[in-house]
Amino acid sequence: MQSICRFASLNSASSCLYHELLEGSDLIAVFVLQLKHIALQKEGRAMRYFEDFQVGERIELGSVTVTEEEIIAFARQYDPQPFHISPEQAKHSYYGGLIASGWHTVSVLMRLMVDALINDTISLGSPGVDEVRWLRPVRPNDTLHASLTIVDTAPSKSRTELGILKSRSEVFNQSGELVLTLNGVHFFGRRPSQHEKTHDAVEAE
Repeated sequence: MQSICRFASLNSASSCLYHELLEGSDLIAVFVLQLKHIALQKEGRAMRYFEDFQVGERIELGSVTVTEEEIIAFARQYDPQPFHISPEQAKHSYYGGLIASGWHTVSVLMRLMVDALINDTISLGSPGVDEVRWLRPVRPNDTLHASLTIVDTAPSKSRTELGILKSRSEVFNQSGELVLTLNGVHFFGRRPSQHEKTHDAVEAE
């Protein structure tokens, strides 16, 4: 873990540095996390811990345009059904034209989420998602806009260093039509002072 932290970027190193910080074993971890705080502050942003999220908060994740080339490239690699990889065959399909794989749309959402949110947090991963719904096809040159709303927060009962968030993400096309919903679960690191207070309380019991 230490070798990874030494050479990772400030954004990608946050999770493993956070673990080293909690273990109290590495002052360099503290220093690098402080550097990330400073870098974010210079950009008018702030590091977010579990405690910084509120139920009902809506976070805009930005937008991206999906091209025909991207749709075909993704599908050839991961979902090679005719209506994802062949414009000609797709014309004669149920959809009447080429459409993106649903997993491509999920991946687009994930990238927007990482760029607009995750990289500014102490993200500790996810145990999975509760539901994914593809409501409309995504077609070449559609511009997708995504948002994420916090629907529940709870400190972990078994791991005092992390909190659990539940969210609902929505992806719309340029016409304002809802194309995807995803109900997700996220692990975020708790602010060290809060973790220590909870840990002390557990020890006292």
